[in-house]
Amino acid sequence: MLGGAASLSAAVAAAVAPGAAPAGQAAMTGQRADADRLRRLISVELLMLYCYQHVLAGTLLEPRARRLLAPLPAHEEAHVHALSSRLATLGGTPPPAPAGVRQA
Repeated sequence: MLGGAASLSAAVAAAVAPGAAPAGQAAMTGQRADADRLRRLISVELLMLYCYQHVLAGTLLEPRARRLLAPLPAHEEAHVHALSSRLATLGGTPPPAPAGVRQA
């Protein structure tokens, strides 16, 4: 989804545009854009994980709601792992998880 099509589009646009950057440079620009998108997506997933963990740790939920929400943090962790793996292939590093409410 990310990477191939975006990088190819950037390379094609650079190749046909007058005065455009070399194709290699355009591909690198596409990779940076993909890495930036992945970092933002990871930030959202980390925020969702933070929220689920804190809501589940609190006393606001009734038992049925707690049972329904209990599996969701593991899903967010899987999303963070998958997105972080893809980001690593692009040479990026994932953002840190929120350390507290102010960062969230």
